[in-house]
Amino acid sequence: MEVEKTEIWITCEKPLGGDGRAVRGFFGNLYRNRPEFCGHRGDELVYKHPLIQYKVFGGSALVIGLKEGAYLLKAVPNLEYLEIYCQKYSVLKQNLSTDAVSFGLTDRTFRYTFSTTWHIIE
Repeated sequence: MEVEKTEIWITCEKPLGGDGRAVRGFFGNLYRNRPEFCGHRGDELVYKHPLIQYKVFGGSALVIGLKEGAYLLKAVPNLEYLEIYCQKYSVLKQNLSTDAVSFGLTDRTFRYTFSTTWHIIE
């Protein structure tokens, strides 16, 4: 099965402080009415696999959307800044790319490594 994937790479004037959770907080505040961005509907958690995910690589933000999340990310306008932990970072470059990726069961074996720290929320 093919699934649509959209990525937004955001490069700021200086490396971002924080991690993907901080970027998620920025987008969650920006789009409070869309649970796909923040995983909340009002005061309630939305318990399903997130269709929009957030990472920080080398000081740049990466936002990835799958399926419906991919369509939502296409509508994100060019940002002037990201605000992470009460500090504003001016956006120098924002690149958007869309692709279709294979998703589902396979007989092939894949090896994965974590590129960023995986946080367990307790």
